Formats: sequence, structure tokens, C-alpha cells
Amino acid sequence: LGAAQSGFVEEIGYELYTKLLNRTLRKMKGEAVEDEMDAEIKIPVPAFIPEEYVADSTLRMGLYKRLANIEKEEEIPLLKQELEDRFGKIPPPLQSLLQIIPIRLLAQHLKITEIHHQKGGFVLKFHSTTPLTPEALVALIQKNPREFQLKPPDKLICRTAQIDLLQEAWNTLKTLSNFI
Repeated sequence: LGAAQSGFVEEIGYELYTKLLNRTLRKMKGEAVEDEMDAEIKIPVPAFIPEEYVADSTLRMGLYKRLANIEKEEEIPLLKQELEDRFGKIPPPLQSLLQIIPIRLLAQHLKITEIHHQKGGFVLKFHSTTPLTPEALVALIQKNPREFQLKPPDKLICRTAQIDLLQEAWNTLKTLSNFI
């Protein structure tokens, strides 16, 4: 690599650099490359790796990177087991962080760009390429009129019990996935 590329790699990290490079090469070959989309998830629960659990900041940052790079739900139990083996019982804030990952993955699949908690439930914002058709959303609302309300052009209001916010966010997305 030249000086410019190696500086860029240092800035964004090797894994992201190789990911971007592979995407670019696939585009140059004429292969279809789907735009990556990461949902913005704003749910008011403590979700982090406590310093008391992983004291070394470099190691902690590496774990955050690994968590962010999980692409399949099946990877979560393996990482969870590794964390327990290396550091002991997983503390609640890290449990929450681990619960957010499948929510993020399902949101990506549904092409949901935002999940925001609000009093009484969640607001979901859809990307224009969501696999959920307007007809499917109407069917969802007709089946569950007390739980869902469409807010044009691209938002869905979801009312929940507000007991376990992460579980309710997951259940809401699973319900939506049944309408694809």
C-alpha cells in the first residue's frame, strides 16, 4: 500500500478498509452490490461493556468492533460463551448490548433505518427499499390496529407495554418480518 492508502487504513481500520475494497472490486466487475444500511437504534437502556468487566481499553474497543461486525445471529452465542469464559458472568449492560445485535440485524433485513423509543412504544423509519410493501403494512395495521399506526411517508408507530424495551423491539420486528 502507498502512504495515502496506509493512512486511510489506519484511520478507518483494516476490516472496514478490506470490506470497502471488496465492494468496490465487485462493483467494477459489474456484480450487483447491495448498499449496506445500519439502523440507528435509540432505546434508553444501558448497553455497553463495563470497564470493570474488561479493564483494558484496547481489548474493550476490539470487543466493540467484533460486536459491530457480527453479521449473523448465530455468531452471538459463540461470542457470549467466549466472553463468559474469558471474563466471567456477563453484566447487565453487556447483556443489553448483546440483545441489541439481533435487533440491528433484523432491522437491516427489513431495511429499517431508525428505531426510536418514544413514550408508549417505538417509531420505525423505513428505507425506500424495504421489503415491506404498503399493502403488507396496511394488512399489519388492520390485524393489529391498537398496536400499529402508519405515519406517512415512511414511519410506523408501534405501541408496546414498555416493560422490557429490548424484547418488545425484537417482538415488533419479528411481527413485521411475518408480513414480508
